[in-house]
Amino acid sequence: MKIYGLLSWYDERQDWLAAAVTSAAKLCDGIVAVDGAYALFPDSLRHPTSGAEQAATILEVALAAGMTCTIHVPEGPWMGNEVEKLTWMMNLGIGEPFEDWYFKFDADEFLSDVPYDARQRIEAASENVVEARMWQRDEGTGQHPMWPIRRLYRVLPGIHHGPAHHMISATVDGEVQWLSDSENRARQAPALDMPDLRIEHRSQYRLQSRNERKDRYYQQRDEIGIEREDWVGVHRSD
Repeated sequence: MKIYGLLSWYDERQDWLAAAVTSAAKLCDGIVAVDGAYALFPDSLRHPTSGAEQAATILEVALAAGMTCTIHVPEGPWMGNEVEKLTWMMNLGIGEPFEDWYFKFDADEFLSDVPYDARQRIEAASENVVEARMWQRDEGTGQHPMWPIRRLYRVLPGIHHGPAHHMISATVDGEVQWLSDSENRARQAPALDMPDLRIEHRSQYRLQSRNERKDRYYQQRDEIGIEREDWVGVHRSD
């Protein structure tokens, strides 16, 4: 069994990218990183990709940590936005079906706690998804909220995001299995619960201007309704 960290990033701080990749080395054998702005993200046509120094940071840190590294930088923005980019990343062909696992993480996240027997528990799992815990610092109160989140997925045939970014499905024994759907948890496949596998979410420390651009993207995405189940997105041929 191998575990590959899937990092979707765009226009991030180099120190955050270094920290995120370094933390992933606690669990992962390799990194697959995909760059590029979503088409609806502000200024995506003028600046569709990140600076070359960001890709270099990911590569150097991954290799220094003893992990393999695959990086993809697109020619332009992702016209299918989140769903296209995340599915493309999952379908790069890295990972042996039914044997290996994907760990999805973002540049504003840090894999803070990994139990010593994490890999053994994951390899022995009969489930196809792992439910970890996400937490966030609240420096004002000293209380750090924590919630369950699905970020580890067995490599399965047809695994993909959609029709919304928070929905992940695959084909198991000829039937569709919903590995993740945070808005319809009742239909989610059973998960291996690992409350001691924890990820820190650090978006509150981003520059205000960066968070404002992100919020404008979310607003446009929701207003246009590109993630409805009856919406057919515009996808690139590659």
